[in-house]
Amino acid sequence: MQEDVVGSLQSVGNSFSLTDYIKRMNKGMNAEKEEFNSIPNQQDLIAQFLLLYEMSGDPENLWKVVDFNYNKLNVNFQLKSDNSKTINAAIASIFILLSNLHFFW
Repeated sequence: MQEDVVGSLQSVGNSFSLTDYIKRMNKGMNAEKEEFNSIPNQQDLIAQFLLLYEMSGDPENLWKVVDFNYNKLNVNFQLKSDNSKTINAAIASIFILLSNLHFFW
């Protein structure tokens, strides 16, 4: 969803979420090879990355994108403009993309 919003809205300049941390850690643990700039398929590997980050990194950064129990996450979108038309268009696009996802809440 994050990439869909950034790709579909010219008003979005940048985005950031837990996936960015995971991709960066995967790439870093694999000699900075670009083909590892992705989310690993193994859940246990992701859990190890997050535990390692919590223990050695700055966990305060991590808490900006996920809650303590890893039940909810934040996706941050930086808009190029702060006018209400741009903000409302971005929100509408995000809600459309969210409606196509299947959540269990």
